[in-house]
Amino acid sequence: MADTDGMNRAEREAHWRERIAACAASGMSAVRYCRESGIPIVKYRWWKRELKGRNALAVLPALFAEVRPVLRYGAVPPPSIEVALAGDRMVRVPAGCDETTLARVVRVLEGL
Repeated sequence: MADTDGMNRAEREAHWRERIAACAASGMSAVRYCRESGIPIVKYRWWKRELKGRNALAVLPALFAEVRPVLRYGAVPPPSIEVALAGDRMVRVPAGCDETTLARVVRVLEGL
């Protein structure tokens, strides 16, 4: 087994993606593949689970977009906060909105 200690994060990730793909292509069980390759099964399983999680995160849609305040010289700021969402959607929070309501809206948006 190649030592991954001297690799950066991207190299280490690529190394383990190759190992996991090689195991799948071999037709062997993970235990047998690791034993024959000199890979600790615990490390193999950790990386397999870790990379599965990273793959899932990579396909999540962006729920929020960058928010930039835009004020014109001499203009009075509007009495609300606007949050731009993906898909040209907008959430406007009026000045004085109670914290409980805003927290509820954020929980709903995070659940999408």
